[in-house]
Amino acid sequence: MQLNLTTDYAIRTILYLAQKNDIASAPEIGEAVAVSENYLMKVLHRLKETGIVDGRQGKNGGYSLKKDPADISLWDIMNIMETEMTFNRCLEPDEFCGRGATATCPVRKYYIKVQKTVEDILTSVTVEKLLRESDEEVIEKDKKLLTNP
Repeated sequence: MQLNLTTDYAIRTILYLAQKNDIASAPEIGEAVAVSENYLMKVLHRLKETGIVDGRQGKNGGYSLKKDPADISLWDIMNIMETEMTFNRCLEPDEFCGRGATATCPVRKYYIKVQKTVEDILTSVTVEKLLRESDEEVIEKDKKLLTNP
């Protein structure tokens, strides 16, 4: 599983807005997060559409977070920006399996564990937590989660 570039830009944008804790113009955000303004507008539109970001028009307009950083997880952002977040096709709601063996597949139970671990970690990492913790603390906690799911 690899996240698309748009998701990375969305995460950068939300982190910037959370740090700023005020309204920021699109050019300001674009410069701060190293994203072209045209591409950024697509990201901001999606984030605004889903209620995470608020946008205001006019001379003093710009963008700000609509939700509290404590209420925005990496999982939330990724789910908004990605078309699919499952580890394998058999984990999607329709449980598709080319062999028709979803119920008996010995590998699927491990895919389910991997999926749950990934979701748990990404859900536990909020924007507030990212801003509050040092890189070392986050890495150490994630290592513990991965070794003790």
